[in-house]
Amino acid sequence: MEKHLQSLQATSESIQTLYFRPPYMFTNSVTTNPNIIDLIRDPEPDEARLFTINKDMVPELDVYQGTSSALQAAKDIKKAYEKSRDVNVDVVCDAVDNLTRSYPMPGVEEKTQRLRKKAHDLAASVHSLEGVIEDQERQLKKLDATLESKLQPSFLLSSRTFGIPSLGGAGDRLPRDKATWQRQVDREKQEIEQLKAELARKRSEME
Repeated sequence: MEKHLQSLQATSESIQTLYFRPPYMFTNSVTTNPNIIDLIRDPEPDEARLFTINKDMVPELDVYQGTSSALQAAKDIKKAYEKSRDVNVDVVCDAVDNLTRSYPMPGVEEKTQRLRKKAHDLAASVHSLEGVIEDQERQLKKLDATLESKLQPSFLLSSRTFGIPSLGGAGDRLPRDKATWQRQVDREKQEIEQLKAELARKRSEME
């Protein structure tokens, strides 16, 4: 805080020591047309950290299009940004950490660390659920592909006679009727839907 107070004090003193010809600056600004370029300066290092320009998001505009075109372009940029959900949490947290190093605020660093961990945990959970869903869908396709073939008369006779094991393991028996197979397929489908709902919930937490 002391550093920032000193910077403000130095800026204030530099303004007070500037020379303005009579009748001084406010009257001059009304009665004359001062050169605006004289008022432009480069930002201080601390000031430069407060803003960034993403050149990829700002389209090149023709200065002769007029004010209305420029305003419409600005609205389009805002709408495109609002629609975008692809946010890199690490980039945002890095920007916050960079600001807090220059302008310390209590609790901000701990909060960014919590947000980073939450985002990474959610991403890992989503990746795990996606793998489970893919595995379940492969199993379901395998069940669908073998359903009719397992119900052929020759197969049913051999399964009753010899007890052919099912895909679930050596100790399980294959279902001997279509209704039992259909119930098994329905259970697989229901489990996949539950996993997809859980995956959607995890993704919504990440947004």
